[in-house]
Amino acid sequence: MMALSACERLPSGPGRLPSCNLLVRRRSQTTQSNRLVGRYRHETAWFPVWQPRGRSGHMTSLDTKSRIMAAALAEFAEHGVAGARVDRIARNAKANKESIYRYYGLKEELLEQVLSEYLRRNGETVTPEANALDEYAAGLFRHYRHDPRYLRLCLWEGMEGIDMRGAAAVEERAAHFADKIDAVRASQQDGTVDPELDPRHLMIVLLGMVNYWFAVPQIVRLLFGREPDEAVLEEHERFVAECARRIIAPGGPRAGEAGGEV
Repeated sequence: MMALSACERLPSGPGRLPSCNLLVRRRSQTTQSNRLVGRYRHETAWFPVWQPRGRSGHMTSLDTKSRIMAAALAEFAEHGVAGARVDRIARNAKANKESIYRYYGLKEELLEQVLSEYLRRNGETVTPEANALDEYAAGLFRHYRHDPRYLRLCLWEGMEGIDMRGAAAVEERAAHFADKIDAVRASQQDGTVDPELDPRHLMIVLLGMVNYWFAVPQIVRLLFGREPDEAVLEEHERFVAECARRIIAPGGPRAGEAGGEV
């Protein structure tokens, strides 16, 4: 096998999943026979699966990890940690249970890896920009309409009282939300968001306004008297944006002032 240069060496160790764009293929005749065969059935725009077709035709450890992570994402989103089955993850990933325990350890540690990897790959899909917090709220609602898995993972994490075990994972997720707070502060500095609003409380209000719809769909059905169709979803997305604009508008009424009692 041809040696790899320093820039081509892949990271190793549990949970290290470089992008498939960094996957190094041999500089040989087998390069042309390697092919990207589509995405694993449990994922959307997440973890493309490589099937190398070299002399041996064997799957790589990176490919195994990708399939495990994709299957774990679907399993945890559907069943939570307590209800998730490692044997079911292994079966859907076409892997064995021993490889899951070897790479990730306990189910809680696997969930931590899934959440971290999802944020690394999708964290910028919907992110608040200065001067556009209303669009952020509407965009987040639209995103969860099509892919609520990350929200479901967070809900299971909270309901089951799962604490993040790794300091790196805590720092990574804290940084993800710190970026959102920075966007709020930037909007306050340029005058598009009320500077008297605490950015942390404001972000919780915006997230809660979006997340509640997907966290308790049975309440939504009771309020609307039916299963919301596309027209209702689009109407609510516009409503979320309008509510966000009114909440963040500078000079709005304060609690205790005329028209501002809460």
